[in-house]
Amino acid sequence: MYGDIKEQSLNKISDMLHLNVEALTLLSSLYVQDYHNEKDSQLINISSTGGYTIVPNVIIYCATKFLRKCLHRRTRTRIKSKTTHN
Repeated sequence: MYGDIKEQSLNKISDMLHLNVEALTLLSSLYVQDYHNEKDSQLINISSTGGYTIVPNVIIYCATKFLRKCLHRRTRTRIKSKTTHN
């Protein structure tokens, strides 16, 4: 997924979005719904430096990693607020 956006395969972009955005969102949501109250359970998301900076010629990849960072932060905040208020 390197190179100018206009030269990238739409199928490869779609596959990456499915993996890095859709799968992450669905699995994180399932964790919050089903497991966040389980003793010793943790939601661990691994990212890359692409989630913290824009890397030339990998813009779409970086965007998916930024989403991971935002989703993880918001999920963590939500779980903590629920735990504190219960």
